[in-house]
Amino acid sequence: MSNAVYTYGTDAFGSSTESWTSQDYIIVAGQAKMKDITTESVGVSIDSTITTNLPYKMEYTYAGQDALFYDALKDMDGGPNASGGVELGGGGR
Repeated sequence: MSNAVYTYGTDAFGSSTESWTSQDYIIVAGQAKMKDITTESVGVSIDSTITTNLPYKMEYTYAGQDALFYDALKDMDGGPNASGGVELGGGGR
């Protein structure tokens, strides 16, 4: 799944900014989660100065994103694949 977002805005002084963002999603344990975002922008100030931000990408990772849905359910239920399932120190404090 992916989503494209375009924004345009001007400030009180007349400077303008345009930005383009592409958002990609993955399914983790039955829920849509952000996979990555790529953004770029161009701004023009009142004195015609141009500022360009080249495309940059942010990537997200999630625990269990590569597991099968069944394995993710076992993890959530405290099954044998659950992280932190072994209690150390002999009990609560």
